[in-house]
Amino acid sequence: MPAIYLFNRRTFFGGDDLQPAVFLAHLLRLVQLTVFLGPIVAYLAQESRLQGGVFSYILFDSNQFDDSCRHSHMFGVLLMSYAVGSACYAVGSAVLEWRISHWAGIGAPTEPQPRSIKVSYLLELKLIPFSIVLFLVFSTGLTTIAYAPYYYRCSEGTEEQEPPKHFRDRISLWWITALMLAITQLSEIFVSWIYLLHLCSQPPRTNYFLAGEAAPDFEQQDYALGRHELIEEMWAERCASACQCLGVASCFMFGGREVLGQGQFGDVARALADYLEARGVLDVVPSDIAAGFLVLQRLQKLRLHRSRKQIVRTLTHQSNSIRPPHDPTLSTATADEEDLISFEAPTPPGQTGSSNRMLAVDDSLAPLDPRSHDGLGIGADEGLLVPLGGESVGEEPRRLSSDPTSSTSSGQRESRTIFSRDSLIDMSTLEEGARYAKYALAIYTWVLYLYVHPATGVPRLAAKGCLACCCRKKKRSPLVENLSGVLDENGRFEEDNICESHKTALLLTAGLNETDLVYLQLKSGFRHNPYCILLDHEWKCVVVSIRGTFSLEDCVTDVLIEPERLDEMGREYGFDAEHQYCHGGVLLWVRNIYRDLQNHQILEKLLLEDNALYPNYSLRLVGHSLGAAACTILSYMLRPRFPSLRCVNYSPPGCSLTWHLAVGCKDWCSSFVLDSDIVPRLSFDAMTAWRDEILDVIGRIKVPKAEVIKRLLRTSYRKGNTCEVCFDPPLDDMEDSLQDIKDILYDPGDVPDTEYQRQLSRFKVIHEERRRARGELREIKLFPPGKMIHLVKTGERRQCVHGIVKCLTCFTTNYGFEYTPVWINNDGLGEIVVNPHMGTDHFPNRMLNVVSDIAVKYGLNVK
Repeated sequence: MPAIYLFNRRTFFGGDDLQPAVFLAHLLRLVQLTVFLGPIVAYLAQESRLQGGVFSYILFDSNQFDDSCRHSHMFGVLLMSYAVGSACYAVGSAVLEWRISHWAGIGAPTEPQPRSIKVSYLLELKLIPFSIVLFLVFSTGLTTIAYAPYYYRCSEGTEEQEPPKHFRDRISLWWITALMLAITQLSEIFVSWIYLLHLCSQPPRTNYFLAGEAAPDFEQQDYALGRHELIEEMWAERCASACQCLGVASCFMFGGREVLGQGQFGDVARALADYLEARGVLDVVPSDIAAGFLVLQRLQKLRLHRSRKQIVRTLTHQSNSIRPPHDPTLSTATADEEDLISFEAPTPPGQTGSSNRMLAVDDSLAPLDPRSHDGLGIGADEGLLVPLGGESVGEEPRRLSSDPTSSTSSGQRESRTIFSRDSLIDMSTLEEGARYAKYALAIYTWVLYLYVHPATGVPRLAAKGCLACCCRKKKRSPLVENLSGVLDENGRFEEDNICESHKTALLLTAGLNETDLVYLQLKSGFRHNPYCILLDHEWKCVVVSIRGTFSLEDCVTDVLIEPERLDEMGREYGFDAEHQYCHGGVLLWVRNIYRDLQNHQILEKLLLEDNALYPNYSLRLVGHSLGAAACTILSYMLRPRFPSLRCVNYSPPGCSLTWHLAVGCKDWCSSFVLDSDIVPRLSFDAMTAWRDEILDVIGRIKVPKAEVIKRLLRTSYRKGNTCEVCFDPPLDDMEDSLQDIKDILYDPGDVPDTEYQRQLSRFKVIHEERRRARGELREIKLFPPGKMIHLVKTGERRQCVHGIVKCLTCFTTNYGFEYTPVWINNDGLGEIVVNPHMGTDHFPNRMLNVVSDIAVKYGLNVK
């Protein structure tokens, strides 16, 4: 940073990005000098001895009695010239590249002088003068190879005489090495000249922030708006093309037939255009973003490390039913160290900001404030124990009423407390979550069933489905007979295949009999969304399970991110939705599912009518991902008719509902979030905060990027010969990581005033202007719904097998992890956490395994 300018054209790399390229170039020079030039020099020495010396070899013809062999000695001249030229070029190029590496390693990313000027000059020298020299050397080598047959004919006699075998071996050896050397030289020339042509095709430098020039007023230029609209169209076209290509490549196994054009991607195209808009004022390169990404990951690791330490300490004292005493080890960091790794938490709706300054110990307990651009400011040590709501993470939870409909027990449950075995509400919520997680997984049918059971899945499905495929049962169950008036002629399953593999996988996952499956809708598109209706006789519940994002059409629905008003829906279905909004794609799903429910009237047949089959049963809505958000809105619509309705969500989107609706359903709705899952944290505000913190971190780096990579990616051995690259450091060991951060970053108050800081200020102004131009919809904040239960990773098993599994899965597995359930606020997931399992934590099978293991640990029945 900034980008290197060559011949007044901008490149895509910075002056401090060249060390890896220099290392590869030095490696190439070493191979050229030893492997390729070595045999050529040996051949020259041997030929010189046979001809009576070097001068005889290069000055006299090998056959002076044949007039046709006159000037055959030119082969020796050419070969020796080629060898000397190649050696001189390799040495000179190595010296030049060493100088490039020297200057590239000077200064921090935001302090480019004098690095950029020196590196630009050296690279221009390498691209043109050195390329010309290399071309001349290569031409000499090519001429030498062409001249070789003439020389060998003359040195061995007539054309009819066959050369001896040892002579042919000598020829083939130098020929092969010379040819390989020429190929490597030609490749260098080709790359250099192609890159020169690419530079020539680029427009000349236009940087308004150099030499103190004033930037033009973009808002007053007519082309600014038009250019932004073109960028939106470009993103819409890219998204549409990507979905269409994926659909064709997968033979539409995951949908894609209904993805027709750009119009469906308008929301995400506008968001991407706004998110990445820079108007040329921010001069960063990809390696800068990568460095900021790595540093941010380490900062988040330190925050999470402290949070885990506090939770583990609380669990240790929880059996005594007292608040754990203050642990001095939590405050061993100095005030400067805490300034280094923490940030300002945002103000929740309806609260003042005075009590929200806290140590950013965990992404879930202290979300990043998108309005705070210092990114990492903190308060005193006590901030570790003071959450947003004013209650300590380690404080003993309030004893709550056992009545699940009590507003005190559900709607106003205190947050940031660890689940207690003595709390009936805690245990009943956990048991409910563990029980219905399998229903949320089951609706994904055979695809995820085979993913979870890769070895035994196919035999099980084949064994169960063979009977249905070959000899279908003609007799319908009593349940189906009673619902014959509302089911179609094919029975209870819509869009299943001939072997009924969807139904079979669903029943195997849920552990139910076929008579417990009332209805299964598998159509997937913009007008239909998969869901099923099941019976849970043990808990006396009718369960509606809604599938989350799975097909390409679902992905398109996901990116309908513009909020939709719910005022009309609230008046129609009898709930308070005045001035309330929800995710646009969620609303589309809810309307599709509600329409299908109304068409079949199955819930009424089961629960409400005079001759209802199960009038004493209650209704449960279960959903994962986007299906979880759909369950919540559907619960608002159905609750007036089904007052005993409860909703269990798994990994709901972070941009589901506005605050009033998100917290208003806590009496009947619970949401489970697994550790670093990105989806419940995902919103435009969270993405903006993530981008801004990365850019702020880049501005605070005080060492060269090579040093950043070296420190953050190195293998550090901890106590017990445990390698940090395989396991997290022990909870009592974070000094090395903290020292690395201190060595890499400036303190927030000590950041120097650089050109990058001025560019970043202008960048933020541009984005704030664009945000205001989008109107009130962009200002609406959406949150995940219901009572929020965060399953926080608090430890991991450290045996060899766990390290091997982590390495084999590129650290995306959670094998051996230990989790603790914690109540959090609906606004407690405002920071996107960067780690290898941020995506796999969203998988429904992982949620099922984790919540079931936690329930077993708490002594609950999860059969």
